[in-house]
Amino acid sequence: MKGDEALNDDIKCCCMEKIVPLIGLELCEVLNDPTIDTFGTKKFGEIIITDNRNLMEKILAVNADFSARMMKRYRQQLAVGKDELKVIPEREMSAIKYRLFIKCQEVLDDFVAENRGTVLTEKQIEDLIKDFTHSGIEIIDIKSKRYNYPIIDDDLMRKIILDLINECYLSFDKEGLYATE
Repeated sequence: MKGDEALNDDIKCCCMEKIVPLIGLELCEVLNDPTIDTFGTKKFGEIIITDNRNLMEKILAVNADFSARMMKRYRQQLAVGKDELKVIPEREMSAIKYRLFIKCQEVLDDFVAENRGTVLTEKQIEDLIKDFTHSGIEIIDIKSKRYNYPIIDDDLMRKIILDLINECYLSFDKEGLYATE
């Protein structure tokens, strides 16, 4: 019963929103959708940034003579990517970025081990971005069997990778290697 017809001991007399604060609890929305990658979202928020350089600073750190034309191209791709990525909700994007970050850390670790103390060529930098992109496509394809992610084509994946590099998560040298667990 509700309203005037309800008895004081009738639990149906009030809506939960009114009862909860009176008994010292907090009401929250429970999301039990197993297709949402809440683990990835939570873990991305826990990453402590240790490499504060942006995309251009990271490139110049490994190749001081990098061509201005290529720099302009990367900046354009990054800018277009930032606009395109605005349509993906922040929760989904952080889960995607966490999955990419973890997978690309492995790629970067192998790359750094193979290229110790060398100045990188433009081709090596571009190849590493391609390796990051390919690895990102693979891991999202695998995780998509369990979680729902938006459709991400190769071009959009590349833009997410450039954004991760620019946001201080990925790099071309050992400074971009983060301790994971």
